[in-house]
Amino acid sequence: MGEFDQKGTIATRWGTKSELESLLNTMKAYDIAAYYDAVLNHKLGADGQEIFYGRTAWTMYNGIGRNYYYSRAGEWSWNFECFDGDYNGLFPYKTWDYTYDSDYLMGEDIDYQNDNVKDEIKEWGSWIINVIGFDGFRLDAVKHIDSGFIQEFIGHVRSSSSKDIFVVGEAWINDQNQLIDYLNSVSNCMKVFDFPLRNDFVDLSNGWKDMRFWGGLVNSDYRNQVVTFVDNHDTCRDGNPYNQPQVIRYKNQAYCYILLRADGIPCVFAKDYEDYGMAPELDVIIKARRYFAYGPGHEYYGNDHDVYCYVREGLPEVPGDGLVFLISDGTSGNIAVKNINSRQPDTSFYDLAGHVSGIVTTDSNGYGDFKVVQNEVLGWSIWVPVN
Repeated sequence: MGEFDQKGTIATRWGTKSELESLLNTMKAYDIAAYYDAVLNHKLGADGQEIFYGRTAWTMYNGIGRNYYYSRAGEWSWNFECFDGDYNGLFPYKTWDYTYDSDYLMGEDIDYQNDNVKDEIKEWGSWIINVIGFDGFRLDAVKHIDSGFIQEFIGHVRSSSSKDIFVVGEAWINDQNQLIDYLNSVSNCMKVFDFPLRNDFVDLSNGWKDMRFWGGLVNSDYRNQVVTFVDNHDTCRDGNPYNQPQVIRYKNQAYCYILLRADGIPCVFAKDYEDYGMAPELDVIIKARRYFAYGPGHEYYGNDHDVYCYVREGLPEVPGDGLVFLISDGTSGNIAVKNINSRQPDTSFYDLAGHVSGIVTTDSNGYGDFKVVQNEVLGWSIWVPVN
């Protein structure tokens, strides 16, 4: 964490432990939760090599730099017995763990049939939450980790804390049924990223999307188990080393879809906001979410191939909320008009995005003629109450 003077520095490349704790305290003061990105599948960067059963591998991890602090050094140490194998294959007298996908991914694969390893990781997880002050985890590459241990780890951490611990697993599975199968294999103990929904955003970007039909777990019985996203650090890496289909066009429409609907926990990709020039548009969509996207959600019955519409009816305890958003993958530049039940009678709406001018006033039953431009740049409108 950046606490000990070792290997020429105290700070990690991200800073010191005291800086981290200061950050977490500031986030807490602003009621912002912090989640730790935990890589529990493998280790890299060993302190030394070991020779065992006639082979040599980088499996020695010692605690010399921290004088064995935080460690049960008298009981055990991280050595070859703590790993199943490396890039050269399975170690002698070992078996791969019981994982949904292949156990080995990279580095030295951690052996979750080793009780010392399991105890150490569980203790570490509780320390991250209860001592350092995080509020949950993003678990990397979970489909390559022993499914039984995933449940054991999450159960242990939650039982050791009074916090409502949030956990999302990166199970990189594009097929919807297979992702549901993975969730069932870990007894639905966490949320997962909705990779199948991103397939729809790829189709949207390529001009293939029929706006009437949407997949993803967010549109299934598992809608409460997902974190929705448009891009992340793997799907949008420089040079596209994983050869992933890209979401380039109609990206604001995709963000409207995940940020303004009632289901799913949305995630905004930092590069979209900070590096790719989307901050002004994302600020509008995030503002709509913060101030207006409340209450039950309703898909418009008249969605067609090129226009998707959705209503948030608002909550009585949040005056002036509720919205109607329309997104289009059209190219004509024409205005599409949809007569939509806003669930708010006799209410005047305006387009928060500013793409369509004028006011829409609903009738006594809540219906009004809401509009959207049919093109990529302006093809998203968020109609919110005037007052």
